[in-house]
Amino acid sequence: MEKDSEWIRDDFHHEQSLLLKEGKKRVLLVGCSHRGIVNILDQCENSLDRPLTAVIGGFHLYDLDKDKKEDMEFLRMIADRLMENDAVYYTGHCTGFDQFSLLKEMMGDRIHYLATGSIIEI
Repeated sequence: MEKDSEWIRDDFHHEQSLLLKEGKKRVLLVGCSHRGIVNILDQCENSLDRPLTAVIGGFHLYDLDKDKKEDMEFLRMIADRLMENDAVYYTGHCTGFDQFSLLKEMMGDRIHYLATGSIIEI
């Protein structure tokens, strides 16, 4: 990012998420989750009056290497954290297709691929 006419590493401080509340439903919309989907969930859940129903958006995991043990441990940690609540996850884009496939193996029906034209009923 540019700061004072100089290019510096982006801290993504400007990245925002949106929490929708309707009745008993709580839906979190995220962008690419550059600051980490777990960090975003933690922050959101601290301010909720009831559990999340759904999370929609990218998880920015495309650069994790399925052949690196530490990357797969990190992906497992993320899947475990996502499974701590009852939310259903809809993701695509910057999550990465291989990474989504691995999350799908770990999370089953709790995660779905979101592509252009997808319709979600919550």
